[in-house]
Amino acid sequence: MILVGIILLVPTFGSLIVRIPEVQTFIVKRIMGHFSEKIQSTMTLSRIEYTFFNKLLINDLLIKDQNNDTLIYSQKILASINGLDFSRRTLKLGHIELVEPTIAFITDTSGMLNLKWYLELFGSSKDTTKKSGNIFSVNQIKIKEGRFALLNKIAPAAMKMIDFNNLRLSCI
Repeated sequence: MILVGIILLVPTFGSLIVRIPEVQTFIVKRIMGHFSEKIQSTMTLSRIEYTFFNKLLINDLLIKDQNNDTLIYSQKILASINGLDFSRRTLKLGHIELVEPTIAFITDTSGMLNLKWYLELFGSSKDTTKKSGNIFSVNQIKIKEGRFALLNKIAPAAMKMIDFNNLRLSCI
């Protein structure tokens, strides 16, 4: 009888603990710290809150590139999760709302785009015998008061109407 009580109580207690935003934040910060150390770059956030069954809130997400430049920063990210399948390695999001994001795609002096650097790190593996890679999809993205920069540090300065090697947009 006690064993049955323990078998029922432990998963219930564990499920309740994982619903606490502070515990969720602690777990995700540890995972991001591990990734940051492994790739020798910065990935941080101040708070994460997942409400069962499909809502996600992230505060102060910061992702820096290999040169310690900001790739993505967002004060707040709200997302709805439509599907998550670990066996098929798929994540489907319904909508994402980015509040006051800063996104900077920078090509450094070696010619490497910071976004490409991340995609190569987390993208496909060297094993080509696998049937499929990771699948990530988003139905809708909403940006509030965002800023975007597209910078090329190896391109010569140009006097053009629009210089796509040094493009900065704000209030988008």
